[in-house]
Amino acid sequence: MLYVVFIGVLMGLANLIPGVSGGTIALLGGLYERFVGSISMLTTLKIRREEMLF
Repeated sequence: MLYVVFIGVLMGLANLIPGVSGGTIALLGGLYERFVGSISMLTTLKIRREEMLF
């Protein structure tokens, strides 16, 4: 869980660096697919608590 928080902070800080996006940091941290899947569940209203907690 602490790792996910750390990568999230890095994703936020990446917006301060020109040319680097939060998605790039998520990809390098290995969380990109899980992150996109969670956002997809939110937009399609298929929300399950177990899946939202990574």
